[in-house]
Amino acid sequence: MKFKSKNGKLYFKVILNDKEIAVSRRYSTLLLLEKGMNDVLKYSPQSEILDFTNQFIDFDS
Repeated sequence: MKFKSKNGKLYFKVILNDKEIAVSRRYSTLLLLEKGMNDVLKYSPQSEILDFTNQFIDFDS
C-alpha cells in the first residue's frame, strides 16, 4: 500500500494477512517509490528473513 507522509514524502507498507510486516524508507518521487516497491517484489522471495521482534538488541555494545 502506498502512503504520503505529512511532509509530502512517499512510502509504502508491506501487508500480509492483514498484518503490517514492513514499512519502507521515504521517497521524494513517485518513480523512486515504484522502484523501491519493485525491488522488494523482485528480491524478497530469495532473501533471508531475520525477525528480532521478541528480542532485545543492544546496538551500543
